[in-house]
Amino acid sequence: MPNSASSPSQPSPAEQLARDISSLQSDVSFLHSQVLLSSTRDAIEDLETLVRGLPQRVHAIRTRKYAFGKDLENHSQDLNRRWPAVRSSVQSQIEIQASQLNQGISQVELQMNRLVGMRSNVALGRQNLPRVQSEVANLKSKVSAAESSLRGMYDAFEDEIRAFVDQVGKVEWTMGQVDEACFSLTPTEAPVMAVKAVWYQDQREEKEDPDGVLYLTDQRLIFEQKEEIATKKVLFITTERQKVQKLLFEVPLASIQEIKGSKQGLFHNEDHIEMNCGAGAPFTWAKLHIFDQDCNEWAGMVHKARSGEFDHERAIPVDQAAAEKVKDVPTICPNCGGNLDQKILRGMDSISCAYCGTVIRI
Repeated sequence: MPNSASSPSQPSPAEQLARDISSLQSDVSFLHSQVLLSSTRDAIEDLETLVRGLPQRVHAIRTRKYAFGKDLENHSQDLNRRWPAVRSSVQSQIEIQASQLNQGISQVELQMNRLVGMRSNVALGRQNLPRVQSEVANLKSKVSAAESSLRGMYDAFEDEIRAFVDQVGKVEWTMGQVDEACFSLTPTEAPVMAVKAVWYQDQREEKEDPDGVLYLTDQRLIFEQKEEIATKKVLFITTERQKVQKLLFEVPLASIQEIKGSKQGLFHNEDHIEMNCGAGAPFTWAKLHIFDQDCNEWAGMVHKARSGEFDHERAIPVDQAAAEKVKDVPTICPNCGGNLDQKILRGMDSISCAYCGTVIRI
């Protein structure tokens, strides 16, 4: 049986002309804001806010005893010194381009008003419609070209600003995590970076693997479990949760024999790190899935910390008295004669013999 439902009727020529004119009017209305180059003006204001706030943000992380990145202050000041010239140049061009585009919108408006007056004369309206459509499309292209040209005047500077802001932001987050940590650093141990991570002890990551924060200091790699876990479920729906925060492992950097990053997942967009460890570590190998930071950059930071390269980037010097203590630590237990294999961290005030339990003051 044929379908008796009637298909929508085609609009009449007059109705179609009215629709086309209405669509053009919407485009022209939107162009009124575009020709002012508002998006570029907003971008410049956003960068102004970022640049002006950098010195205070750097000062704040120094106040929280972030020891590294000795060039952070100079870099933030340099960005503030260079920014006014970039801003002035871009703003000057914005006014020039906006003035030219505003003349274009005025011409389009005149043609648009004439076209609206032709609604009652369908033949004449259809004849003039393509020309107005072309003018609108041409003005859109000019706006796009102007925005692209203006962006080219500051995009390299913006990339530099945002890279610096990202660096500072990671440090701010790191120091916040250190403040909340359930463990303590030694008096002269300094945090380098922290990252959200999952520690998995088998070859594959499982849902039950602990979720938390991986910390890199100038002396250790530390993983703290920090998550909410379900304690009660009703019909597979979690009804009660408990926050779990505890230290799961700490590895002296001297015990890390090898560390490498790898991109995993279907689209190779997951960042993982794997490390092999020797004496002094609680395991021989470990794997972690890290989030929102690059695995290869993390492996590189661990290598730098192991080799002591971060010491060259210090803004806050190491307590030399504490450093000298480490050099004088005995290697043989004075009580039982056993080897003291414990890795010594700068700032420790005692070590324990693994054989007899004797505590040796440093």
